[in-house]
Amino acid sequence: MRASMRAIVRRFEPATTGSALLDPLQHPDYFGIGKILSMRELFDARVHLGHKEGTLNELMKPYLFGSRLGYLVIDLEKTFDHLFRALNFVAHIAYRDGIILFITRHQQVQTVT
Repeated sequence: MRASMRAIVRRFEPATTGSALLDPLQHPDYFGIGKILSMRELFDARVHLGHKEGTLNELMKPYLFGSRLGYLVIDLEKTFDHLFRALNFVAHIAYRDGIILFITRHQQVQTVT
């Protein structure tokens, strides 16, 4: 594992002791993700602001709070729950020296080394 990844993994110290240490996947927040993620930060980062109504993918409807002035508003509670689960999952992969592959079609993203 690269040194930079080790530094990130060290931030996720186990948040519990006892039986959850034997099977961390059974613990809902083994790495303390809840300490680094907050609903306020998502709001301040303007995560709730979506695209124009005409660009809506039908599969996104359950995750929308509504629309305002022709723009979609994303439900931050659902976003927070899913982001929390995703971060916890990725933390488990990194903790076990797994490989995490990020794929994008955006050309402005530089190669990560």
